[in-house]
Amino acid sequence: MGEPREVKFRLVRSRSSAPRARAVLRARLGEWRVGQAVAEAGELVLSELVTNALRAPAPGDRMVGVRIECRERGGLLRLQAGEAVTVRTGGAGASRAMEGAGPVSSS
Repeated sequence: MGEPREVKFRLVRSRSSAPRARAVLRARLGEWRVGQAVAEAGELVLSELVTNALRAPAPGDRMVGVRIECRERGGLLRLQAGEAVTVRTGGAGASRAMEGAGPVSSS
């Protein structure tokens, strides 16, 4: 079983968000050499998740957070999309961007 691969990013709330999320997913899954059937199913699911996140009521300046995780050499794909929230972590105004599961980053 290989190391999990993961990417997290945020998208502005717009009609182009779902196509952009699919493009990122396609590119990453290609880099990770994930099979075509998994990639196609992933694109469909991620598109629905992002669309649902866009339909949920939220202030216009809130972004949509997306998380893509691939495990077991492409046999297991985890996709998440939802409101990206800034959480205060204490200190003199310190904050970090969160997407439900952790800080926004790319690995």
